[in-house]
Amino acid sequence: MINLPIMQRLLPSIQSSNSTENWVTLVIIVGIIIVIVIASRFSGKGSKSSSGTGFGGGGSSKPKKFNRRTFHKRGIALGLTKVQANTLANLVERYKPANPYLVYSHGNQLDALLKKAIGQIETQVSSEPIKEAQKVTIYRIKQTIERNSNKGKSSTATSTIPSGQNIALSPETGGRFQSKINTNLRNYLSATVPTDSSGQQVRWKKWTVIKVFFWKKNGQGFTFDSKVTGYSIIRGVPSVLLQHSGKVKQAQQRKFRRKEISRPTYFYPVKIIPVGLGKKAKKRAIVENDRGSLGTLIDVSAGGCSLKSTKPIPKGGLIKLQFETADSQSIWCFGKVIAFRKGSPMGGTMHIIFTKVTNKNLNSINSFVYDY
Repeated sequence: MINLPIMQRLLPSIQSSNSTENWVTLVIIVGIIIVIVIASRFSGKGSKSSSGTGFGGGGSSKPKKFNRRTFHKRGIALGLTKVQANTLANLVERYKPANPYLVYSHGNQLDALLKKAIGQIETQVSSEPIKEAQKVTIYRIKQTIERNSNKGKSSTATSTIPSGQNIALSPETGGRFQSKINTNLRNYLSATVPTDSSGQQVRWKKWTVIKVFFWKKNGQGFTFDSKVTGYSIIRGVPSVLLQHSGKVKQAQQRKFRRKEISRPTYFYPVKIIPVGLGKKAKKRAIVENDRGSLGTLIDVSAGGCSLKSTKPIPKGGLIKLQFETADSQSIWCFGKVIAFRKGSPMGGTMHIIFTKVTNKNLNSINSFVYDY
């Protein structure tokens, strides 16, 4: 609307002037007032739109309203089964997170939701087998989303690799050697000099091309090409110096997150023997309890573990394991040795895939790995 007090103040001065000039002046004044009114209206709309309730203050960042069908489809697209997708949708409807769709991309949001679910299961009046089966479903939801939500993402440069990161070095001459980043400097990466099966240091010529592999805690793998630029003593440790790279590619994704652990472990060889004759013949697993040995558990996941021992079981052998997690949960499980790396001066490290583990023991492992 036109401001009447302003018009009243202007009219006397207009009436005292020439009539033609009066009309020209009046038109100009009215035009100015109209422009001011229109501008004020647009600025009012802008301030309303900028005061949205979404995250970050912008209206466009407002959390999407939960739609069960859309949410379910997104879960299936990430690899969840129908049961798992429905379970997650039920949890969202029960606990009502601020932005439910963030559970598919933000680890902390998913962890908070699933921890509540685990706590709720513990308070249920149900049989232990039912509770353990429900927990298995919860952990499988976590593992599937963690594994698949990161596909297509990659690190951009080696300057972001933290000290203490375990790596594997594969020179152009062949072989694969375990090492660890002991410091990440501006001009190069410093890694511990690897050793061979006899415990001798492995050193390559300067400018040897090296392919480096490493894995994040969630099992996401990466690789990049580098070159040996020299050797030095870094923090009292013999170290190989590696060129930085701006091209880090995503490598094979581990199915389950691993967690380092250093625990004494008893293990026993397992033999498969035939029982019965003819069509009724069956195979039975026999644990050789009189041949038990002591080793050290290096890392563990829901799918397997690494075990160091001076009396290893050869590749392809079946094994029974007994160990405790950090919270003193006793675990028994069966596995198969799928790889073996010799150590010094004797024995080595067995890489084991689990072949049989109860839901209760599996949940104990998952609880340790994910800190649920």
